[in-house]
Amino acid sequence: MTPDGIEFSRYRRMVITRSLAVAAVGAAVGLWAWYPDGMSKVYGFLLGAAVSMLKFLWSSWRTARALNRVAPTKKGAAVSSATTYLANYAAIAAALLSASLVPQIDFWGTAVGVFLVNGVIIGSEALSYTWPPARSQE
Repeated sequence: MTPDGIEFSRYRRMVITRSLAVAAVGAAVGLWAWYPDGMSKVYGFLLGAAVSMLKFLWSSWRTARALNRVAPTKKGAAVSSATTYLANYAAIAAALLSASLVPQIDFWGTAVGVFLVNGVIIGSEALSYTWPPARSQE
């Protein structure tokens, strides 16, 4: 594996680990706040979080696979990209559809959980940002 591949693998593991931690804390806070009446919100959040993490793993696997091709073609890249996007949107649609049909799962909790990995990535990047050194005022 190349150094870039190792770094990508490390980044993927970091995102999933932090997402699992945020999902666990969110579920614990949800249990504390809504037990027993609002458990549908917690179930919905956990469903959305699981879909979000699976989407991220699927996309990162497809990206690594596309980058490892020896001679990528424009058509192959377009088909791979379209397949990944359609699978991601289908997973989101399936989670939201099941949340709207099953009364034990809250739709809005699922919608929040679907964006869990995106929030973790944005939060991680924001927290790791380093400001440039201040220029002298001379």
